[in-house]
Amino acid sequence: MIPYFPEEQLLQLQQILSTPKKIVITTHHKPDGDALGSSLGMLNYLVKNGHHVTMVSPSEYPVFLSWMKGSSAVIDFIRNPKSAHRAFEEAEIVFCLDFNDPRRVERMMELLNNSKAIKVLIDHHLGAVNFCNYM
Repeated sequence: MIPYFPEEQLLQLQQILSTPKKIVITTHHKPDGDALGSSLGMLNYLVKNGHHVTMVSPSEYPVFLSWMKGSSAVIDFIRNPKSAHRAFEEAEIVFCLDFNDPRRVERMMELLNNSKAIKVLIDHHLGAVNFCNYM
């Protein structure tokens, strides 16, 4: 695995994102500050650029992180699986942030793996599993 987006992939992704898309952002089970923060930062950036974005978390996040902009709209897969399924079914792109292996989303793994959306992995952990179109 190449630990960065090659320029060709960046250009492809830039082209894909040049028109509004339905996007899901997800992160690992029991998201911490960097998982929730990076996901909500990406969500707010993409919304600002005209995309329809939904964040789906595999589980709840700590209450002390609820001050982050957009946190109140996060769909908790465990508490609201129907909304999570709907978001993944409609998604054209799924951004996977702060995890390197689909097993880290635990009970949501099948939903993630079966998504027909383009998958983009943005992560800082070593040893990523190749489960996305762009890594």
